[in-house]
Amino acid sequence: MEIEQELIDEIKLGNQKSIELSSLGKYSTALKLLDKLKSITERINSRPLRAGLCALLCNSMAYVYKESNKLPFAIFCIEEAIKYAIESGDVEKQEVSYINGMNACSLAREHSKAKDYAKIIIGILNNEIIKLAPKSDYKEVSEKKAILAYVYFGLGTQEKELKEYKEAYYNLTQASNLAANNPKASNSLRTRIENELQNVKELVCQPLRLMWQQRRKLDNSEKKSRKAISASNSSRKRVHRGTEAITAYNKNFASDCFPCTLRCY
Repeated sequence: MEIEQELIDEIKLGNQKSIELSSLGKYSTALKLLDKLKSITERINSRPLRAGLCALLCNSMAYVYKESNKLPFAIFCIEEAIKYAIESGDVEKQEVSYINGMNACSLAREHSKAKDYAKIIIGILNNEIIKLAPKSDYKEVSEKKAILAYVYFGLGTQEKELKEYKEAYYNLTQASNLAANNPKASNSLRTRIENELQNVKELVCQPLRLMWQQRRKLDNSEKKSRKAISASNSSRKRVHRGTEAITAYNKNFASDCFPCTLRCY
């Protein structure tokens, strides 16, 4: 048991070292170290524990590949991490793996896949919050809701990229509500959510605004047409009145002249 614990500690320390190497730009060295650590996990007897450590190492590999701009490799490692996390039964490792998947797919512009990952995490987190509610652990619930706000934000941004603006607006509103007054949600996250929500609101309203402008143009066109018809009718009435006046004048002229003519004869 002590030997197994020593192996676990060695893997965790080595994992941390790989992240540090990656931050220095030593990607190849970091990946070699992670491969070595993964081989060490085979010496651990507990299958769930071994799977959990493999999930940790695969997520770290994905991070190194992401930092070195090799996104297809990063996504492959995350898919492996998800499999191991599910096998381990560790919910937190599943959350981390799916969130990493959402972010990596978003960077790779695989928005539909990122959206699918986001929906899975939302389901997991909602179940965790329901389980925690009877315990009244406010701190842990707040942490889960802050993560949930981030995932709803991620989901909303993917839907925006897919031009699903109404869905994006709904999910960003959910993110905003979860982040508001939540001490575990950072100010930077709140700001990002509100900015994205405002952008999507504009996109949702844009078709309505265009429709309203077109309606105004149509109404103005109809008004001009009515005015033109009205002006034409007025002109016809004036001509008709003028004709009537001339006819009346001619009749009067004739009535005045005929008696005189008769008298002349």
